[in-house]
Amino acid sequence: MVTYTITDDETYHHDYKFKVQRNCGAFHPKPIEMNQWHQQQVTGFRRSVNFIMKCKSCRRERYATISKRGSQLIVTAFRLIALEHIADDPYQCQNSQGDLMVQGVGLLDGEWGYVDESSGEEMRISDLTWEIEMVKYSGYASSIKQKY
Repeated sequence: MVTYTITDDETYHHDYKFKVQRNCGAFHPKPIEMNQWHQQQVTGFRRSVNFIMKCKSCRRERYATISKRGSQLIVTAFRLIALEHIADDPYQCQNSQGDLMVQGVGLLDGEWGYVDESSGEEMRISDLTWEIEMVKYSGYASSIKQKY
C-alpha cells in the first residue's frame, strides 16, 4: 500500500490549482492558484482570504480560503464555483512499511509508479480521481475529496 501526502509547510507552500466559474456565469479563462500561507485582505471587510480576484464582467470581488480536515481539502469560496482540481504541484509518497519515501511525485495524470533500485520494491498509485462536492451557504463553498 502506498500513501501520498502534501508537503505544505512554511518552507514549501503547496499550490492548489482549480478551474472556476464565477457566480455571474462567466468562466475564468485560466486556472486559479492558491495556498494556505498566502493571505490577502478583502476590500471593505476585516477578513483574510487565500485568494481574491475582481471579475472583469461584473466588477465584483470573488475570494476563497483553503483549509484541511484530515485528508479532505476544504475550499470555502464566495461568488466562485470550483469546477475542477488540477493536481500539478508535487506530492510525496511513502510505502506501507514507512521505510521508503519518494518526494516530487506528480499526480496530474492520476497515476504514478516507482521501483526502488536497491530493494526492487515497486510503489504505484493508479486510478486516482478528485471529486468536488458543492455545499451551498451564504455564497458558495466547495470541498475537494480524494477518490480511489
